[in-house]
Amino acid sequence: MIDFFTQDELDFFKIWQLQAYDPKNKKHVDAKNHLMDSVWKKSIYLGKEVIKRLDGFSIEGKKIWHQRGWKENNEGVNVKGAIFKPYTWVKIFRNNDKGKDIFFTFGIDAYPTIEAFVYKIDCQDKRDSKLSKSQIELCKSLIKKRAKWNEITFENLIRSDWETLINACVEFINDHIEHYDAIVNSVWGEPIPPAFFKNQLIKRGKPINGCESIPETERKFNGVEIDFQSKAKIQKDLGNAGEALVKQREIDFLKEKGLHEKASLVDIVKDGKGYDVFSFDENGVEKFIEVKTTAGNEYSPFYLSENEIDFMRLHSNQYSIYRIYNYNAENNFGEFFELNGNVENQLLMAPTQYRVLIKKT
Repeated sequence: MIDFFTQDELDFFKIWQLQAYDPKNKKHVDAKNHLMDSVWKKSIYLGKEVIKRLDGFSIEGKKIWHQRGWKENNEGVNVKGAIFKPYTWVKIFRNNDKGKDIFFTFGIDAYPTIEAFVYKIDCQDKRDSKLSKSQIELCKSLIKKRAKWNEITFENLIRSDWETLINACVEFINDHIEHYDAIVNSVWGEPIPPAFFKNQLIKRGKPINGCESIPETERKFNGVEIDFQSKAKIQKDLGNAGEALVKQREIDFLKEKGLHEKASLVDIVKDGKGYDVFSFDENGVEKFIEVKTTAGNEYSPFYLSENEIDFMRLHSNQYSIYRIYNYNAENNFGEFFELNGNVENQLLMAPTQYRVLIKKT
């Protein structure tokens, strides 16, 4: 067993993180070697000890102490070069998930002002990632808050020891392994299991295989019995649930962007306003959201009233439709895509009812 993290090592790491590396400068070379033999070596040691206590897991952790960045050359011009990494991540994943770029990650972090040992579920979201942009967005939306970021401050870390830290990392993996499996499977093509993502609304990309024209309706004129009261209640409950999910999603989104005052103003509006949820975009501009919810799939038709269409046309620059689909009432879970911009141009619309008046004779 090697010595545990020390305050001197952590202070040294903080000083050098994000500095441009000059291979001709002995001070820089010595700093690199010291970091490799201290915080980097110990982070990798931690990862190896963690997987010893788990079945069927692998570690990806190398002493890659630098990353691409920008530095000033002799002429004062910014050029690409190596800079010291601000974190010492090691990645831990199931053996059969190798290459899927989703993992548990552990390491020292000092960026930008963090001073902590950090552990979380994450994905490869930059260069060399095997994940598409939509897969990365889906992965990040599926990671729950309690798994997205956890930290032990440097002050508390140096009071700890290997056994305590290793056990904390193993416990974190065991507590979140089913969640991790659900994320990996969903990102790589399987249906999202609602039971693992209760009270969540997951954003997806707009469907690409829509209709080219409105299908002809076959008229049979057969009599049927319809419980209109029950049907209306089901639709109202479904609509209310969707609006509540959107409201909470918008609040969380704005808080993540640091717009806490705007988040406090998000609300479900009264019927007849022409939309359902008042919110803001990431720039703080007012946003009017029409919510349409279904237990069916993303291609299920939905209905817009005359009032809603008029409002959409008047506020096209600030208007969005959130189409919630695959809604699961038991787990209060749904997926959605957003239509914005010229929304009407993205829809095929046909009248289903006529307002009828008696002609003057």
